[in-house]
Amino acid sequence: MTAAVTQNAYDPGSTFTLRSTLTEYGQPVEKRATVTASLEYPDHSLGVLSLAEIQPGVFQTSMVANLPGIYRFLVQAQGGTYKAVPFTREQILNAAVYHEIHNTPGQPDGGVKKADLCRLLSCLLDRQNLTPEYEESLKKQGINLAGIRQCVDAFCKG
Repeated sequence: MTAAVTQNAYDPGSTFTLRSTLTEYGQPVEKRATVTASLEYPDHSLGVLSLAEIQPGVFQTSMVANLPGIYRFLVQAQGGTYKAVPFTREQILNAAVYHEIHNTPGQPDGGVKKADLCRLLSCLLDRQNLTPEYEESLKKQGINLAGIRQCVDAFCKG
């Protein structure tokens, strides 16, 4: 069993998609298993999600994550092998949703400032740091370093 959780964004109201794939010797476990996910919400309340078999051996469900915080999923599969031997599998997954991050009052700003980013990019792209031979090799690969420098200049002046 392999399981994964994906999300379309990180703010409250985002959608989580849980997906699990079950195989036996490389072949899908088709119509021989059920998959559920025990869920712990950020407020520590509990829930259970059922994953539907959307194609042979592939189980999926989606949910809206309204609360900011960490969501914990225990994905559990139960079923039978080709020879009708019962099996169970488990995997733990986590996902996070949060409001805009603010610095703690009284603590220094941990964010990157535009001026710092501009100084770094300008230094990295400076002709003293990139030899003409390197620039030529980039050009042969379709990378226009002069154009990149113009973009950085426009960003930093804007």
